[in-house]
Amino acid sequence: MDVTRMLVRDVDDLGGSDVDDEARERLCSEVRTVHLVGRSTPSAAKFDPVMVRELGSLRGVRHVVHGVDPDEEDSRDARVEAVLSLAESRPDRERVRVEWWFGLSPVRLEGTDAVRAVVFSGDGGEVVLETDDVVTAVGFAGGPHTPVEPGSSPEGRVEPGLYTAGWLRRGPRGTIPDQRLDARSLARAVHEDVADGAVTVSAAGLPPRAREVSFDGWRRIDARERLAAAPGRRRTKLASREAQLEAAADASVELPEPDEAGVHLPPGTALTILFATESGGAELVAEDLHRALGEDADVQVQDLGMTTPDDLDPGRAHLLICSTYGDGEVPTSARPFHASLQSGSTDLHGLRYAVFGMGDRSYTRTYSRGSELLDEALTASGATRFGQYGRHDASGPDAAAEAAVEWLESVLPELTGPADV
Repeated sequence: MDVTRMLVRDVDDLGGSDVDDEARERLCSEVRTVHLVGRSTPSAAKFDPVMVRELGSLRGVRHVVHGVDPDEEDSRDARVEAVLSLAESRPDRERVRVEWWFGLSPVRLEGTDAVRAVVFSGDGGEVVLETDDVVTAVGFAGGPHTPVEPGSSPEGRVEPGLYTAGWLRRGPRGTIPDQRLDARSLARAVHEDVADGAVTVSAAGLPPRAREVSFDGWRRIDARERLAAAPGRRRTKLASREAQLEAAADASVELPEPDEAGVHLPPGTALTILFATESGGAELVAEDLHRALGEDADVQVQDLGMTTPDDLDPGRAHLLICSTYGDGEVPTSARPFHASLQSGSTDLHGLRYAVFGMGDRSYTRTYSRGSELLDEALTASGATRFGQYGRHDASGPDAAAEAAVEWLESVLPELTGPADV
């Protein structure tokens, strides 16, 4: 989905990105047709409906859908609804066409010196698609030299000193939040084993490496790329290692001072920012809010996927940043937290929280519903919501971070009032 989005997006829609125009021109200028092929039906696909709707909204792109029978699919499913809506995108000027194929499995590539076609199998027999290039994203099985059975250590610890992460630990669940959660829990497991003495560390650290780059060197690379940004771009990337090393060593590059806090907590306030996300958007917003409050503020950022209701401290105010997915669902990683609240086992009287829900208003039935479900469960557990209910519409023109900071400025003054007990 990401590759398709980059291949067919109009260059005018890349404003504010750091895409290299010259590299993109070499890659995309001659692309006229993209076939996007999946094994499953839309209702069983792993993509998020927001991705489909974004592709459907791109200018100059015509969409053709194969292998979907509206009478056999549940139109209430947000993924099915998004796919069926693609037929409504009829551009005045067709710049590129995306053909969506469902229920096909790859059989073989054809061609002698280069690929000429891909053969797929489906319920209706073989389908042959002529093509010049193939990008694959398939394959779940471990190789013959995999040291442990995939999925056999769901906690991530095979034994002290031997750990698994990613698909080797969980199986083929490839979303960014899944892997992020794996990485954090793996770091925690290693830390616990070292602290308990189950893993001992006695060897010396790594020796210095030739041409290593310090953090300030990285900041010089970052500053050089930002200063050289073309009109409408956030940076112009240094395309070679030599250019990056030269910039890292250039002491004449003036390093910017750390960002000053743009929003101030009321005196004596301790704040926890909780985020619930599937694709990372809510986490980015949480980090932006943390930066806006400044390093000196008493602020913690926590993934709701690694938090239980008992972890919530009534002595701290809480901001809940939550995205909505699927058919109006709480993000997958936050569902255990939500289920625990619904069980009624936790009394949260005295806890105060504010909510910023993220969603797509084109989903008229489910917009921001994920945050609403968590809000309802928190209230039922005795917690008190303060401030206005913030929302961000992904289909609108405003950046999520800007909307969230504006919302934060409106709710913080209400923290000076007494908590309901």
